Amino acid sequence: MYEGDPNDDPVDVAGYNGHFNRKKMILENISDAEFVSSFVKENRMKEIQHIIRSIDRDRNGYVTRNELDDILKEVYPELHKKDLMRLIKPFCSVSNKILVDYKRFNSFINDLVLSV
Repeated sequence: MYEGDPNDDPVDVAGYNGHFNRKKMILENISDAEFVSSFVKENRMKEIQHIIRSIDRDRNGYVTRNELDDILKEVYPELHKKDLMRLIKPFCSVSNKILVDYKRFNSFINDLVLSV
């Protein structure tokens, strides 16, 4: 068992301190078609881009999975009780599965919206 410094909590500059403050709830599965239809009905990607720019201070093009999940649910309230992690996962960085390549996600959604 690890017996290191109990006050040595993980911290990142974006504010994550290793403790999740999200309310636990049972999330419903969402189909790919249902997810995409949210964007097709009303494309709010500009609003999502604005929010991401405000939190991606170093402009590296990445946000965490939880950040993107929260942003999508804020901008699209109908997704609030949906489990989006399966749909976000393909856009995660190869070297760090917590980070989402937002530019790839954005391109994917925009291509889908244009093709419909």
